[in-house]
Amino acid sequence: MLRASFVCFVVVFCFVAACLCDPVPDMTPKSERNAAARNTYYITSYAGGANANNVPVENSIDGVAALGYLDGTQTVTIVVHGRDSSAFSDFAFEIRNAIVATELNSAVIVVDWSAIAGSGYNQARALVPQVAQDLSNFIVLLEAGQRLNRNLLHIIGFDLGAHVAGITSRITASRARKITALSPAGVGWDIRSQRLLSSDAQLVEVIHTDAVGGGAFGMVVTERVGSLDFFPNGGTRQPGCSNNDNACHHNRAWQLFVATVQMGGHLTGTRCDTLVQALNNRCTAFGTAVMGTNVQTKLAQGMYALTTGRAFPYTA
Repeated sequence: MLRASFVCFVVVFCFVAACLCDPVPDMTPKSERNAAARNTYYITSYAGGANANNVPVENSIDGVAALGYLDGTQTVTIVVHGRDSSAFSDFAFEIRNAIVATELNSAVIVVDWSAIAGSGYNQARALVPQVAQDLSNFIVLLEAGQRLNRNLLHIIGFDLGAHVAGITSRITASRARKITALSPAGVGWDIRSQRLLSSDAQLVEVIHTDAVGGGAFGMVVTERVGSLDFFPNGGTRQPGCSNNDNACHHNRAWQLFVATVQMGGHLTGTRCDTLVQALNNRCTAFGTAVMGTNVQTKLAQGMYALTTGRAFPYTA
């Protein structure tokens, strides 16, 4: 029987970890820069026990010492939601449950920044660096308590959460092993230095399902975003979604990812020589790559396209 524990952290960070890393421009309006960002963290572990516990933990080594089942040997996955969402969204629940059910020596941390994410898109986008700073500080806290090994860290972000993931890893002293960016938000992220970058982790995998722009949710793709970019069905319109249902196309990114975790990596892309080929799902270059899964190391790089089905498990 699957045993899971849920531990809630409400953390207001009062320090900034020193790091030698790329600066992230502060997009926060001056009137908002003194407002303390407040994240809540929910930790789930197969080995954590059957009973759910909601325990507020301060940003101290003593606080994280209570997490006896985290000892730095587990694969830790941090899940970050996007706009108008929370840690209790379908996105967060499905990813958390899929990973914990399939990996015994793992833990999942779901970040809740819903107070900011629900404040309107422009405001939420502007405060993404603050959310990322809080998360970065929390990672440092867990490391200081020997509860996390950065080389076993995977950060998954959807929509605005993809940029939170990238900035978090970038401003932390050593970067995460892997970032999975699921349909990164597009509006307002035209300045390259402010958004998710391919160098933000040892592996940055991006799944594009709504890369059309023009008021849609997804990022307008004019170049490779990650070190490994997947374009299911050309990365724009997804089977089973009506043409004008941008949310359906957008959400398909995390739905596909969940399926790859549950099915063990059953969706494979064909390498593309050019972005035009990827966006048209007409790639014939030599080489394939498995999309998604919680595997933290992949040798493949570049752009890959694939055809998927209309419904779970999304095989064509």
